[in-house]
Amino acid sequence: MAFNWLISQLESIPTLDGMEKVISTIHYRAQKTHQVDGADVFTADTYGALSVDTPHEASFTPYDEVTKEMVEGWLTAGLDTEAIEANLDAQIQNFLTPPIVAYALPWITVVSAPVVVAEETTEEEPTEEEIITE
Repeated sequence: MAFNWLISQLESIPTLDGMEKVISTIHYRAQKTHQVDGADVFTADTYGALSVDTPHEASFTPYDEVTKEMVEGWLTAGLDTEAIEANLDAQIQNFLTPPIVAYALPWITVVSAPVVVAEETTEEEPTEEEIITE
């Protein structure tokens, strides 16, 4: 089960202390996918937002030069990724073995509807002669 960051949005301050497009908030989704025989079966997902500290001019990266890897690094440094992954693992475990199940009410009888099968008609279509003579 691989852990993935999905960056939804970067909120930015247009100008701040001579810097432009200063990222202030990262909106993200953290995901883990459970697979069986290489096929995705269930994706655990959580959404969050992380406020980013204002950078110093010396360490500022212009917005257009920011990479996905850089933002993922900021998320990893600023969040408790172990707790996030544990939450995603719990979601997957609850999917595989639900701790609570809603069964049908015991005093209500569930009646299944009868299956209706359309019968084939053996009646032949009228010929052109039969239609004309009628």
